[in-house]
Amino acid sequence: MARVDRLDPERTFIEADIPGTGVVRTWCQVLDVAEPLVSFRWIYVFDTDGTTLTSDSTLRFRGRDDIERSLRETGFRTEGRPGRSGSSRV
Repeated sequence: MARVDRLDPERTFIEADIPGTGVVRTWCQVLDVAEPLVSFRWIYVFDTDGTTLTSDSTLRFRGRDDIERSLRETGFRTEGRPGRSGSSRV
């Protein structure tokens, strides 16, 4: 699973002064983690008029077995790479 603990407001907070727009503050909040799905929201606050926009997304983090199965089903093959650890496959 991805490091969703890094998607907190303190780590994702950005404040930018955008020419013609003014100061915009943005950050991310995790809404839900139900493996393999992670739902999160980006919040954008425009200081000039107080407008707040949000963008909600859900990502699916597929496991290695699921990815390898999908690749095989579509005609690809997976194999170990010489000189790399056993965890590296293409």
